[in-house]
Amino acid sequence: MSAPRKFALCFVAAALGGVSCDSVPQEQINPFTDLEPLPFDGTPQVVLSEISPIGKHRAGEVLRITVTTDRAGAAYLLEPDEPRTTAGVIVGGGPVNRPFVYRVARESELFLLLESPDGASVVLEPGPRDYQPPRGQNIVLEFETDFLTEALFDPELHDSADRDVLLSIEPAVRSGILARMRAIFSDTPVTLLGPDDPRPDTFSVISYSGLRVTESGPDAAVAPGSEEIVLLGEVLPRGRGIDPGNQDPKDQAVVYVGSFRGTFVMDAVNNIINPLAATGAHEAGHLLGLNHTALDGLMTRNLSFAFQRQLDFQRSQIVLDVGTGPEILTNVIQDPRLYFDRIFSAATE
Repeated sequence: MSAPRKFALCFVAAALGGVSCDSVPQEQINPFTDLEPLPFDGTPQVVLSEISPIGKHRAGEVLRITVTTDRAGAAYLLEPDEPRTTAGVIVGGGPVNRPFVYRVARESELFLLLESPDGASVVLEPGPRDYQPPRGQNIVLEFETDFLTEALFDPELHDSADRDVLLSIEPAVRSGILARMRAIFSDTPVTLLGPDDPRPDTFSVISYSGLRVTESGPDAAVAPGSEEIVLLGEVLPRGRGIDPGNQDPKDQAVVYVGSFRGTFVMDAVNNIINPLAATGAHEAGHLLGLNHTALDGLMTRNLSFAFQRQLDFQRSQIVLDVGTGPEILTNVIQDPRLYFDRIFSAATE
């Protein structure tokens, strides 16, 4: 995001009295302390900076935010990462090019982070006063028929006895994945449901597919030494990435069990359950709006095939894809516990 920061600097320098852009070092501009809040009056404002203050808001206040841009991206809401004022922590967000709403959980200064500012138009106005965020999130796990056998059985390497082993352990793997994911999300407002549990009115879905998928598509061959990436899972439809601010309670993700082919000891059930559960929890995090993180945990970009450690959702700087590739945002923190507290009403009452 280097280029947008330079544009933001020029914009701010002019606003502070016509100072030349070349004469103001970038490190002197702290968006958490040095910028004026965007007006909260329903008028479009052109934003060139990554992070813009949007003022102090009362608990219970509902904000309606519309970000219009011709570039892909998302919008995030930040609170100051107290007691520091050089970083913000994510408390909500939403898509671009259509309005989203946010109910303020506690009185706080708020800031708007845009993945791709570059002249985005922002409209800030009061939202519907009766809006209440959801009390929690239901996520249903679904498993394709013979998902494990289809994914891992290779007729050139395995015999009928190996196939029988895979068929026999599928029930234990399904129940183990559900139990492990429930443990990961314990003490959060997220409820994990198995395929045989009653379906609530509103739920997201994570499906376990036998497919092996690369960036080129399902079951694409990968030559030895190839740099093509094998996908362990993704939010659907492809390219969506995440659901910032958890605005969609009915979204879907998939875990590609076939992409783990060749990495399991097939008769060691826990060695199969752990990576599949961790990958499912990772995709669940994206359904809830969590980003990739810089530190090694469940939301890290590159999950280890070992999965022997007890990975969890932890506080960390986030990683976003920009024009030049993945970049760590040193002034933006993701704290999943705090984020869940802000996007779900049950945790704030």
